[in-house]
Amino acid sequence: MFPRNPRAVRFPTTIRVHPYQDRALRRRKDGTFREVRLVKGRSPCAGLPEIRNVNGVDRLCGLHREEATVFCRELGCGPALQAPRQDGSVARKYMTCGGDELTIRNCRLNNKFRSGCDFQRDAQVVCSGGGPCAAHLS
Repeated sequence: MFPRNPRAVRFPTTIRVHPYQDRALRRRKDGTFREVRLVKGRSPCAGLPEIRNVNGVDRLCGLHREEATVFCRELGCGPALQAPRQDGSVARKYMTCGGDELTIRNCRLNNKFRSGCDFQRDAQVVCSGGGPCAAHLS
């Protein structure tokens, strides 16, 4: 059964939400669906990065500056200013971005992704500046 409130579900499980049921991933005016979101932050341009996939939504951790830049660009929040910790034990790499991509779907995706993070070290993306916000990671 799909959770009614995806923010109430604890990770590392994959949240299975229908995109029509989730306001953060709702249909845009141009008819496309938002592919990324930031949750548990103080604004729509701050929080923990998540990406929509065919099964629902997965939280990402261990993003580098390039991935954060693409996240913030897709959200309309400006460029990334700083990368998170580069601790290999934190992340299971899901994507590789060059930083110039327009959307996350333009990045190289790793089909061997396994959901799960060390939740004491989730990559917080905070955008502030160039758009509604610009970005840095902590």
